[in-house]
Amino acid sequence: MKKIIALLLVVGLGFSFQSCQDEPKKDKKEKVSSSETAELQKKFNELMKESVQAHDEVMPKMGSINEHISKLESLNAEKENGEIEAAMEELKKGHDMMMSWMKSFGNDFSKEEINQGTKEEDPELLKSKIELVESHHQSAQEMKKQINSSLARAKELLDEEV
Repeated sequence: MKKIIALLLVVGLGFSFQSCQDEPKKDKKEKVSSSETAELQKKFNELMKESVQAHDEVMPKMGSINEHISKLESLNAEKENGEIEAAMEELKKGHDMMMSWMKSFGNDFSKEEINQGTKEEDPELLKSKIELVESHHQSAQEMKKQINSSLARAKELLDEEV
């Protein structure tokens, strides 16, 4: 009987030690995952902030786009000119890019994600959201370039006519 109790005690202690040895590995894995999650959240939040900044920089120019289109339309009515028509099309393209970007951006991200960043914990979901925000970030940069260059060209044409 003593041998059975001793054997059970040894086996029980063996399982106990084995169980203790597995725990640190789990904790380390959780810490790595938590660290990875924090880095992914940070990357998402930075890209989101930069995307919103690009939008915010050119959004106030939307009224100016419409104003320049009207002026160019009047000028084009007087002097039918391919350059004027091209400038109007570029302004309209910038306007359309802004409208399309805002709609798509609003559909893909919640107001909380846009204004406060993400609190998502799932690394795989975070990675897919980062890919999505990277795409929107690139589109925002293209939109910004389009709006700024089309406004500059419209101003040049209007200044030439004054």
